[in-house]
Amino acid sequence: MNTGSHRGQQSAGPGEAGPGTVDAWIDWRGGIDEVFAALMTHPRFDETNRAFAVGTRAVAAADTAMDGLLKDLGRYLVAMYVLYLHLTSKGATLPRLLNNAVVRSYLSAGRIRAVVDLLTHYGYVAKLPSERHGDPARYLPTDRFLKSWRAHIHSVLEAVSIVAPDVAPIRDGLDDLPVFSAFCRHHTETGFMELRDELQEVAFVRIFLHRHAGWRLLWELADGEDSGGALSPGQVSINGTAQRLGVSRTHVRRLLNEGARAGLIRYEGPGTVALEEAGLVSVRFFYATQCFVFVVAAQKAMAELSLRSGI
Repeated sequence: MNTGSHRGQQSAGPGEAGPGTVDAWIDWRGGIDEVFAALMTHPRFDETNRAFAVGTRAVAAADTAMDGLLKDLGRYLVAMYVLYLHLTSKGATLPRLLNNAVVRSYLSAGRIRAVVDLLTHYGYVAKLPSERHGDPARYLPTDRFLKSWRAHIHSVLEAVSIVAPDVAPIRDGLDDLPVFSAFCRHHTETGFMELRDELQEVAFVRIFLHRHAGWRLLWELADGEDSGGALSPGQVSINGTAQRLGVSRTHVRRLLNEGARAGLIRYEGPGTVALEEAGLVSVRFFYATQCFVFVVAAQKAMAELSLRSGI
């Protein structure tokens, strides 16, 4: 994956181009390529990744609805944008969701509608009647959604603080509405900037990030439980993975077969697969992207709120 296309781009809003550059963060003051290179060679990077995975599992276990979002990128993007629209405009509506270029690059119009219905079913959004005849219904985040989303953000910031301790004021201040709101706005804008069109056909993205439970499956394959927190090629049982992720064995096999054809994984024996080096590189890059997005969002929120790290 080429990170060079980041340079010279800063989103004025999710999916919208804008002038300027993204500032390098922490102690890395070069271009964005140098930021990613430094991050992925940081001596505690794999420890951060492990903490990311462990924290995400804990958040998912605490709320089955959040589990559904965290193992499906499409659901995650719609939920993130519903919250963003709630914080920055008069609320989320189907037309606003359907008009976002980034969301539409990952989901069809029909699936966006289905995800909104699912969020309503989860009790994550409340559908408000139209104020005027002909106006679209609005969808507002519920307290349940905000509580679980806050827990998710906190768990990730806890993980990335291993390599970026200066995010602590945001991590520790999420119960304060201005802090939570500022971070969520910048998180969406920075995250949507990273979801560029040229990544859509990358095998890792197409096979795993676009499919339900795909990225969680890769976490299983790069779990690192026996490696002191370092991501390393590991083995996983198809049956056990399907049970842990709450999906069918057929679905897991389909993902793994496509991953094997793309050279990301290999079969080690009946029902057991392992991550190829190319797959491990893809997983590490995915973690680096997430780490970058969360740290940049935290630093932008800190600048907006004039917060200072005590680190």
